[in-house]
Amino acid sequence: MNRRKQPRKARRESEELYGSLFTHALEGIFRSTPEGRFLDVNPALVRMLGYESAEEVVTLTLPDDLYVDPIQRAHLRAAHEAAGVLEGVEVRRKKKGGEHIIVSLYARTIRDAHGTIIGYEGMVLDITERKRAEAAILEERSRIAREIHDTLAQSLAGIIAHVEAAQRVLVTHPEKARTRLEEACALARAGLTEARQRSKQTCYVSPKKL
Repeated sequence: MNRRKQPRKARRESEELYGSLFTHALEGIFRSTPEGRFLDVNPALVRMLGYESAEEVVTLTLPDDLYVDPIQRAHLRAAHEAAGVLEGVEVRRKKKGGEHIIVSLYARTIRDAHGTIIGYEGMVLDITERKRAEAAILEERSRIAREIHDTLAQSLAGIIAHVEAAQRVLVTHPEKARTRLEEACALARAGLTEARQRSKQTCYVSPKKL
């Protein structure tokens, strides 16, 4: 009798553990059908999508109610169903109020004994803030690169002007020519120093500074 109870107890404990993980996970967890309906969603996914309850979410249809680009779901199925695994693919989704978010989608196909796909299960991470921070970093680096370009262009224009002026007076007024060349060198040093300072800024741009 005790031997029969032990597997039951172990199974019950395993189910309780899974239920606890499903309920308290910070990541969105789901099970869905090939036709595009949710079978089960955890509280984290409900909150992520801006709804009040799991009952609301399971009434939604995929892709029309959730995908910003409904065609993307068909593309994902075509590209990944054969392998049966989807790892960290970025997907743009719609929240209840219409706000767009970017999520990282991890999923696997569920097949029956005959190999037919009967569903999907997976995890969803909201990476919207991370993507915004990355975009802000790229924009800041582009701005600094433009400033470096402008600084060097101005310095080179000044250097060329001084060198040309020095060439014109090199024979008749060597002292003036030397002054012009010294000014050209000073411009080159100043431009190089500023460009180096600007380039260092690109190394220290981080999400905390934006």
